[in-house]
Amino acid sequence: MGWRLKGGILAAAVTAIAGYQDTGSTRLAPWPPLKTHTNTRLTDVAVVAPCAIDLNHTLEGDAITAIDIYRAVLAGLDPECTADESGVTLSTLFVTVADATVPNSTLGIDESYSLTISSTSATLSTATYIGALRGLETFSQLIVARETGDFVIPHVPWAISEHPSFPHRGVMLDPARTFIPIPLLEATVDALLYSKMNVLHLHLTDSQAIAIDLPSLPSISRAAAYSETEQYNATGLAGLVEYARVRGVRVIPELDSPGHARSWGLADGYKDIVACADVPGGSYERYCAEPPCGQLNPAAAGNRTYDIIQAALTDIADVFPDSHMHLGYDEVNFQCWEDDDVAGHYMETAGVNAHGLLTQYFTEQRRRFQLAAPKRKAIYWEEVALQGLPLSREDIVQVWSNKTALATVLEESHASVIISWAENYYLDCGRGNMFGDNSWCDPYKTAMETYAADPLEGIEGKSARVLGGEALLWGELVAPTSVLALAWPRAAGYGGRLWNNDVKETNRTELILALQAHADRLQARGIPADRVTTRACTLEPHLCFGVADEPAPPTEHQSRGLKVMLIGMAAAAVVVVAMLAFGIGIASAAWRYSRDDPMKTQSSRKGVRLSRPLLMQHHRDSIHSPALTLNSPSIPPDRPLWDEPLLRDAPLSQVDSQL
Repeated sequence: MGWRLKGGILAAAVTAIAGYQDTGSTRLAPWPPLKTHTNTRLTDVAVVAPCAIDLNHTLEGDAITAIDIYRAVLAGLDPECTADESGVTLSTLFVTVADATVPNSTLGIDESYSLTISSTSATLSTATYIGALRGLETFSQLIVARETGDFVIPHVPWAISEHPSFPHRGVMLDPARTFIPIPLLEATVDALLYSKMNVLHLHLTDSQAIAIDLPSLPSISRAAAYSETEQYNATGLAGLVEYARVRGVRVIPELDSPGHARSWGLADGYKDIVACADVPGGSYERYCAEPPCGQLNPAAAGNRTYDIIQAALTDIADVFPDSHMHLGYDEVNFQCWEDDDVAGHYMETAGVNAHGLLTQYFTEQRRRFQLAAPKRKAIYWEEVALQGLPLSREDIVQVWSNKTALATVLEESHASVIISWAENYYLDCGRGNMFGDNSWCDPYKTAMETYAADPLEGIEGKSARVLGGEALLWGELVAPTSVLALAWPRAAGYGGRLWNNDVKETNRTELILALQAHADRLQARGIPADRVTTRACTLEPHLCFGVADEPAPPTEHQSRGLKVMLIGMAAAAVVVVAMLAFGIGIASAAWRYSRDDPMKTQSSRKGVRLSRPLLMQHHRDSIHSPALTLNSPSIPPDRPLWDEPLLRDAPLSQVDSQL
């Protein structure tokens, strides 16, 4: 049907009859939401041929990796290179990098960039190699496909200037509980790059296993591996670290102690360094948070425990060059030491309690850490601060339990913090536990939830100490084949907030569709990301998101708006039956009535209505014109979605001319 009424009323009715129409066009929805940009949002486009775009640069050596990566990404938008180059208006992106050295893995590298795009030219300027990666990612995400088979950057000109709100934006994986092969870790690095995130935290040791070969401790590491093939060696990890480095991702290792350490005492001759290692399953809750129990025994004869930990730290530091190493300290159980013969006797003769023994271990391990890994800085789980252990300003505390713990850490220490509280950022929650019961941290955390939670809420005045955060995927019930789908795009939800905590998108529909678009993008780039919403809802969003989550009685304005919609749909049916005889008159009447529609003012999310913006958005999607797509999460939340020049001022003839 060719009839169109401004506001999309007739178009929506006809499309509903036609059913789903997915012809391969894509949605303009950059993720994370763009931070600082100016854009006319009119109908001009830059026509491009993705596989033929020239990334003009002067990079050398390993810095060329960035160009190679994004040439492949751009070519992947059109794998068969079917786009007609005869109509191309933009063929070159000029890339200028002040310092093109690929940096070593460290906190606080400048990631800022500036990107300008017109219909005929594009320039990316950045101070660092990492900034170039971020800008290239944005450029790649602004290219959308049209039904006609060509590719465009809509709404030109663009002037984008960005830097992250937080320098630490990561995901933690747990190969100590479920071994994750290197190729899956590399795929995780790719997903981090595509989501403008920059940290892969590996939980390498726990009571269940030690996932890294320790050359200085061959007996311990062999006995602590699930099998010969389920342990990383130095060569494999060095390759992973380099793979991540040229993609702007830090790899931070974690050696968790003194709790969660049963695996250290599995080898013959080393059982004395672990306390409460043989606790029956029925009694585990007295000695650990999760079986099997076992934590390092600082009272083992001859400083043996400390010597072993120092050797392990040295081996790990040799493989991971990052400026930081995670030293654990979560869920230390005092009862375990008190009931252990050796530790209990030591505490009695030394006149210290379990907290005193923990303080002694902390102090000595810090000294050994500086010997094993000079100039490296430590990250700890929150218990270090909650137990009042002596932290310095250079230390980082990772908060995992809740906002109360965060407030205490900020109040009781001078350390910086990483936020990973379970309420919003535990990706393994809602999937049961090892005993067949519900998980302790139910419910499941959605991508919307990881984005919506504000990490700075309630900590005014101390927010400068927040370095960022990580989404955590603990591995008890995670199979290697499900790691990527469980992590993505939910980790990217949190990554989006950490990249841009300044412009908070509050329109739920826009966020859902943008996150789903990013999931589709990851899928297209080889990451088996899970879905955010249904396929049907992405094709016909007005049928899914027209009614708010919490229905309320319609207001007078909303009721009138619904009447307008129903009148318009009825008019559409008459137009179809009566054709030209009555169609033009009815369409004209419906248009005159809709001009006074009070729904031009933004209404509450709790209101029940099928809004004009969503109808218009679906109309645009159904005819596959990216130049008219209005779903970028970069629109400021205080600006009504339909307060756009295209929808507000453009005559219908101008809209139709772009189709």
